[in-house]
Amino acid sequence: ASTIGFGVDVSKSLSPQLNGRIGFSMFNYSHAGETQAENPVEYDLDIKLQAFSALLDWFPFESNFFLSAGLVNNAIDVKGSGTALKDYVFDGNVYTPEDIGVLTIETKPSLNFSPYLGLGLGNPVGVDKKLGFVIELGVLYIGAPDVTLIADEDSMIFPTTDQEEEAEEFIQDLKWYPVVNLGLSYKF
Repeated sequence: ASTIGFGVDVSKSLSPQLNGRIGFSMFNYSHAGETQAENPVEYDLDIKLQAFSALLDWFPFESNFFLSAGLVNNAIDVKGSGTALKDYVFDGNVYTPEDIGVLTIETKPSLNFSPYLGLGLGNPVGVDKKLGFVIELGVLYIGAPDVTLIADEDSMIFPTTDQEEEAEEFIQDLKWYPVVNLGLSYKF
């Protein structure tokens, strides 16, 4: 289990101090609700994480401490939409939720593959053990996320789609994705 999702890794000893590891993990989350405001908005949020990884684990000392490096594909997809729930009155005019329209926001990493660096404890292919525990802390460099804003052209909210660049600028510092990985290992 990790901040990338739930998954499986397969490790192979390449030398006494080096393991090769490939893995797959995934996580999906959806939430719908409405804001508690004077002008409420109904929203939907979908987060999908899916990662394939190819890593090398280096054990520099005669212990279970390791440094890890490699590549992870970037299948991080965050999508949200918002719809007004009641009429808006502006400057004496009444605008219905249908007039206003639905705004959808999608974000994805700008890189298809991310470099990964981490450190951890545990060796799934260590000598004289079948069952073990692995903990790892690391970071993925995913690049600044790309933002896409979508709305119907005949809706009042459509001009908001011109603000993709501003939205990307607002989240440009989200280039790093933290990874915390906790796992059980079993040696066949």
